Amino acid sequence: MATNSRDNKSVLPLQQKDVTGNGRVFNFGWTHVFSPALVNELRLGYVRGVYGDSIEESDPTAVGVSNSLLNTLPGLLLPNSLNFGGFTGSILATTQNTYQLADNVSWVRGRHALKFGFKIDENRFRNGERIDTNGRANFNGLFSTGNSSIGTGGNRNNAVADLLLGLPNSHSLTTPQLAHLQNRPWATYIQDDWKVNNRVTVNAGLRYEYHQPFRENLLGGSRVDLENGGRLLVADPVVAQLANSPLVVYCTSPRVVDSDKNDFGPRIGVAIQPFKDGLTVIRAGYGIFMADTSQFFHRQKYTPFRRGSFQGSLTSFQNPTISLDNLFPSSQFTPTTGSGISLALPGGVNPAAVNNQPVLGISSLGSYDTPQSQQWSVSLQRQFPWDMLVDLTYAGSVSKNLPLQWFFNQPTFSATPANLLSLDPAAQPYLRRQFANFTIGSNIVANVLSSNYNAGTAKVTKRFSQGYSFTSTYTWSKNIDQGAEIFTVFANHAFIANNLNFDDSKGVSALDVPHRWVTNGIVELPFGKGKRFNSGGLTDKLVGGWRFSGVLTVQSGLPINPYIFNRLTNTGLSIPERGDLVGPPYLSGDAWDAAVRAWERDGARLFLIPFGSISLNYAPGTLGTIPRNFFRAPYGRLLNISAAKVTRFGETNSLEVRMDMFNVTREVLHRLGSATNYTHANALTSPLLGSMLPRSAFFAPHTIQLGVRFTF
Repeated sequence: MATNSRDNKSVLPLQQKDVTGNGRVFNFGWTHVFSPALVNELRLGYVRGVYGDSIEESDPTAVGVSNSLLNTLPGLLLPNSLNFGGFTGSILATTQNTYQLADNVSWVRGRHALKFGFKIDENRFRNGERIDTNGRANFNGLFSTGNSSIGTGGNRNNAVADLLLGLPNSHSLTTPQLAHLQNRPWATYIQDDWKVNNRVTVNAGLRYEYHQPFRENLLGGSRVDLENGGRLLVADPVVAQLANSPLVVYCTSPRVVDSDKNDFGPRIGVAIQPFKDGLTVIRAGYGIFMADTSQFFHRQKYTPFRRGSFQGSLTSFQNPTISLDNLFPSSQFTPTTGSGISLALPGGVNPAAVNNQPVLGISSLGSYDTPQSQQWSVSLQRQFPWDMLVDLTYAGSVSKNLPLQWFFNQPTFSATPANLLSLDPAAQPYLRRQFANFTIGSNIVANVLSSNYNAGTAKVTKRFSQGYSFTSTYTWSKNIDQGAEIFTVFANHAFIANNLNFDDSKGVSALDVPHRWVTNGIVELPFGKGKRFNSGGLTDKLVGGWRFSGVLTVQSGLPINPYIFNRLTNTGLSIPERGDLVGPPYLSGDAWDAAVRAWERDGARLFLIPFGSISLNYAPGTLGTIPRNFFRAPYGRLLNISAAKVTRFGETNSLEVRMDMFNVTREVLHRLGSATNYTHANALTSPLLGSMLPRSAFFAPHTIQLGVRFTF
């Protein structure tokens, strides 16, 4: 059982949203030994998880509000976004129930150690997003304008007074968008560890996985067919009937997307001792590994189209119809009468640009090809005197079918400013879109991106002896991908820059760390019983049993990706554009040192990217020439240390007192994740671009942890 949360304390009560997760796990295992060479292991399991966002709860019925669909107060909103009620933003939540069955057989026969088995899961998810499901009431002072004779034209309106009167000027409530999902993925495998001789071992195996697509209990979900201008394929026949359009068709299975039945994963590895002394080992391996398509946004696309809604009332000064006494009357909740699909002329667009025909505005499912990664590695290990081991490794991977929220109908870029009323293709984005039957903002979650990773690692390990041990690892790596997938990662916006050519955004990943050095070690002082300087009695109690340890991490800074939305590409979509580099990318030398001193001592902002280095005069109809993730934050470092004193009482009893200190150097400028401190998101035109707040604005404490353990 585990519960984890991250608290973001709000100033006003009930305005806080936290990230939370709690789970329950049950496991049962039965191992049966048929013979020394044949063993069977059966495992049963159950996992329950509730994770996503959480809010501060408060029973709305305690203050007379009924029919709220969330256990908190409705939002009570005044002008300037002041809210005296409950949280009204997006709440993402998933409840998971997984039942597991697995069986593994181990069989040793001669030089072969065979292992084979299967695993099957029964997954049931409740997944969705809640926005305003607790409802909201807006107060603008409509009912405190003086008296009925001056109506709404009075100038003495007071929103707080309306709140005290309990008379909103408007109200709303959104029914939750929940999907109840089920699927049953399974896998089977066989593996052989073959000891060819005393110096060569070969591991070979084959795994097959079936990642069954989800099915929604109420037949929610849809996918696109992009042939002949495109259409929407839905799982619910009633939705197609109500839509009454050739663009919405019931011709897909309840699981909506086609399963990928080609998920074979071969694996092979070899270990060789080339010399008779057995001190050198060469290892090599290759394998194909699959992953579930189980992101929140993928599951969200199974939300049923048909669900009820709340119809708000219109009110006036002379005839108030909305009151906090009965904010959400039961009579105003109505079932959905239509298909729930957006099929209309796009708002604000010249109808002739869409041939005076309604088009689909959808957020749906696309390719379900299973995400997979080909991985390989070669390593050389050599044991040296003094209990030292040196390991040199090269590792690489190529991944494909990675998820993307794909705006597949993006218009081509144009140098002419967008004008939705124009019929000039250069100005009208709708005349440059790819598929005639969809809006330009239509999107799908599709597994279409790729990435690759290469790394070289050198590791030195000193096994514990003579009172100390350490491991020191240096890794050089490069991680290249085409985008930030579904979620925004650090400075990378979740929408890819050019949906018509993924390679326009190909560059180092948002998680790329070219250089990383990690060293950890333990030292025991050589005093006390059984140590080099043997002592007993009081001396042993005072200076014996001391142990010190630490972990030091030093690594390259993470990428920073400044951008501005849709400035010169003129697509009508949120396209992140990056500009041209016309000056030095960073402050350096004396200029950087002076800037850091002013940041630390004088309350100045610290500019990593010099002002004017990025030009906004890049060619219209382009993203600019700066590559994605071109800039980087300063290198990061982190030091954690620990001290412990073990005092023994007799042969079996001991008392350990331990102190751990995390973030010893209180890093801000060189914090490992400092890329998030710099102004860059949608900020290409901001005078604060590439800068962070003064040092005094950051709270970077030591974290000290004390512990006591008594062993008896």
